[in-house]
Amino acid sequence: MQWNRGSPDAQEDAGDAAMEYLQRKGAKANLFEASQLTGAAMNYLQRIRGEFSAKAQPSDGAMEYLTRIREGSKPFAASSARPTRKTP
Repeated sequence: MQWNRGSPDAQEDAGDAAMEYLQRKGAKANLFEASQLTGAAMNYLQRIRGEFSAKAQPSDGAMEYLTRIREGSKPFAASSARPTRKTP
């Protein structure tokens, strides 16, 4: 099953995956973290697929975001919600 980029279903699924990731890791999920993880998950999916797919793993984008915070680097550029690191 595939969704159009930016569709409400895709956004909701990306948000759900981000929240599920936080809950599995035992992190205290707040609204800011959830919105940042949702953005990371959606940008990850756009980078690797160009579209949202049920087979993609939004939690990979969330993991990238949390890893960058843990390493002390800025996870997102100031002008956008996209990760600053480019990946193939």
